[in-house]
Amino acid sequence: MTNINNNFIFVRRALKSNSAISALAGMVMIATAAPLSQLLRIPQSWIVTGLGAGLILFAAAVYRHAHRPKPTPNTPFFPVLTSLWE
Repeated sequence: MTNINNNFIFVRRALKSNSAISALAGMVMIATAAPLSQLLRIPQSWIVTGLGAGLILFAAAVYRHAHRPKPTPNTPFFPVLTSLWE
């Protein structure tokens, strides 16, 4: 049982760091939208701004997923898959 708990802790830490890096990349893309669009030869800078905003929304969703409740010992690891087999 402790192995599963350690795995959940590891996955949550990985998700939190992933969300932090994605949010930082999104903020950098939004802040540098005009120079990036010139560098990448994209005529509209709103494309780069939209990609940055999408990264920030993705980071928020991943961070929210990292903070979901911890399962109890009786909760199956994949509840959707186990409900299909019952």
